[in-house]
Parts: sequence; structure tokens; C-alpha cells
Amino acid sequence: MGMVQTGIASLSLETMYNPLGEKMAGGRSVQSLRPLSELRMVACVHNERPIPFMINLMDAMCSMGHPMCVYVLHMTELSGRADSTLVAHKERSGFVNISQMDAILDVFIQWEKHNEGYLAVQPFTAKAPFKSMHRDVCALANDKNAHIVIVPFPRKGVMDSGLAKELDQAARNIVGEVLDGGPCTVGILVYEVFGYTVLPSVAECRHDIGVLFWGGVDDREALACSARMASQESVELFVLRFVAAREKEKGNEEWSEERVKDEAVLEMVRAEQGEEGRVVVEEVEVSNVEETMAVIRTMNEKKHELMVVGRSQGEGSFLEGLAEWCESPELGVIGDMLASDFKHTNAILVIQRHESGGNTFHDDYTVGLNHLFDIEIAK
Repeated sequence: MGMVQTGIASLSLETMYNPLGEKMAGGRSVQSLRPLSELRMVACVHNERPIPFMINLMDAMCSMGHPMCVYVLHMTELSGRADSTLVAHKERSGFVNISQMDAILDVFIQWEKHNEGYLAVQPFTAKAPFKSMHRDVCALANDKNAHIVIVPFPRKGVMDSGLAKELDQAARNIVGEVLDGGPCTVGILVYEVFGYTVLPSVAECRHDIGVLFWGGVDDREALACSARMASQESVELFVLRFVAAREKEKGNEEWSEERVKDEAVLEMVRAEQGEEGRVVVEEVEVSNVEETMAVIRTMNEKKHELMVVGRSQGEGSFLEGLAEWCESPELGVIGDMLASDFKHTNAILVIQRHESGGNTFHDDYTVGLNHLFDIEIAK
């Protein structure tokens, strides 16, 4: 009888209890941000390798007019049967006990001091088995009402070995679980394991960003993230928009609802194109997958510092049949291709928007993006 009761109780808990708590209806995203509101990001690191790439991304996304709060989560493996813990290192008063933190979190605290006034850093340490670490990541994002979670995805290093390789593999394994359970937008930051390790200079930090855009939920969110970066003068943004030849022949009267949303986001980005040429939107017409791949490979020659792309693309991308060839399905078809072939790019940001009902078209694509460029939208 005791064994039966234990079995029933265990099964009931596993079925009915959600350790992450309730997810916010509608999810949270960069697109749905209100004008001049604060962007809340959960940035995960497992060792020192992704730090320069994470710092670069933070620097590109925050500016004086667009404040940001970053909850930095250092993921440390807990072995044995000890209880998992989530440690907050900053008190409500703002005091940080440096003695309780490691050097990884201290780097982000020092970066906060260089950007005082529009960047706030809240350091955390998660001590848990890596197989359940995604729960801490998702729970922190849910508790802090984050708009986006950034998880590191190290490229495979052929010369790597030992503990560093094990940590990198563990970080890659967490990504799929966060994609499934995240309460908000998830950004996968793919970086070169043997890339640069020197932190960027505050005075000389400039960013060259490329975006591949087909359309759809994830691509629109990727463009919204890129547009936020382009709101500051230190960022140059190049958007390459793919249009299927058959779609171009239809005309506006046959556009689907998704196509209308795509055009609304693109128009706001096009409106920012000025004489200085910091923001450029180009359109290319393709007829099949071969033409699409050829155009994508030309972007590698531009040597953008950061490439941004949605995890999935909308209709007419000619990419539907390539998913089975992906080495890393977590990145999607295009993200996997960029991670494999784009050796001149320092980092790749693959965006997945949390899908859930509740947001209207006006809220997401008009109000949400309006603050990025201070555009007056006629209601």
C-alpha cells in the first residue's frame, strides 16, 4: 500500500505541478514594448567565453533613450544530491557583495558602471544539475517579467577538450528546453569558441549588424530587436529582405494577414533610412532554394559583426524541406546554416518569439515599435 501511494503521489505531482509557475498570457516580446519603456533581459552565461559577445549585444541594445535591465544568470553545475539554489547578489538598496560573486558576474557589474543611468545589472547564480538548469532560467524570466532571454550556444571547437568542452555541450543542451518552456522571446547567441576574448572599449564600441528577413512571427521579432539596436548612432544596420517571385506577382490585394504585418514592421525600419546611411533595407527576389542559398552566402562577404535571424521563416522562403539536414535543429534552418558557414561573423543571434494569444496587431506592430524611431502613427 505504501508503494502504491508513493507511486500515485509522484505521478500526480509530475502531472499537475508546474515548477515554473503560470506563464503570462500572451507572452512578452521586444515588439510589445511600450514607448520609452525598459527592456528586461535575462542573459545566461556558463563560463567566461560568451562574455565579450554578451557585452557587445547588451551595448548594442541599450542607449540613453532606451533603458535596459539585465538579469545576468551564471549557470553553475551542482553535482550530488544537494538542493538546487538561485542566489541573488544585489540587495534592494543596490548594494552588491563582491566577495560572494565570482569574476564572471563582476565583469557585468563593471560594465554597468560604464553605462550608469541607462543600464542596470542584477547578478544571479543558479546552482543546479545542468539537466534541470532550464527551470531556473525560465523561472527567473517569468518572475522578472523579462521580454527576452539570451542563452549561449557555443560553436563546436575541434581543438577543445576537457572541462570547457563539457560545459559548452551542457550549455547547448539547455537551449532546446528553454525554447520549449520560455515565457517570453528567446534569443540564441551563437558565438565562436576560439573568438576574441577582450572586452570591447566603451569609447570605441561600434556595431555592424546584418539581418535576413523573410517574414513571419520570429523574423518580425528579430527585426524588432535589430531596430532597437539601430536607434543609436553607434549601430549600422543592413536588412536583406527576401521576396518570392510568385508573391511579388500577386499584388497588395492578395496579401495575407501575415504579409501585412511583415510590411508594417518593414515600413517602420525603412522610415529610419536617412542620408547618413546607417540603416539600409534591400529587397531581393528569389525563385527557388538554390537562389536563396546563393544570396545568403553573399552576406558572408560583408563580414557583419552580428547576424540576426528568426528561428523560423514565413511562407515562401523555399526552406521547408531543409530542416532534416540541420546539424543543430535548435537554431532553425537559417541559423544552422549561418553557424556552419559564416566564419567571418563574430556572433549570430537566432530569435524565437514566444507564441501565445492575447496581443493585437496594433499593440505589437504599431505601439510596440513606434518608440524605436519616434514615428507618429495615424490611428
